[in-house]
Amino acid sequence: MDLSEAVAIVGTPEGRERFKAYLASEPFPHYEACPEGPNFLVRIDENGKRTVGRFVEREFVASEPDVRHLADSATDE
Repeated sequence: MDLSEAVAIVGTPEGRERFKAYLASEPFPHYEACPEGPNFLVRIDENGKRTVGRFVEREFVASEPDVRHLADSATDE
């Protein structure tokens, strides 16, 4: 696949699946967005262990997001 073909499928279901497959092929750990809070990630280790945290000075630090303020802000709307 040449570059123009790759760019043409970026926003399509096929493009998203290819990107997911590429990310899955990378060495562990893998990271994904944390649904409980912005600025947090979920680290997925090779054994399947999932850890919530964020990067501090380029190092992943496990820490739970304070979801209480997220619930408060959702009810304020």
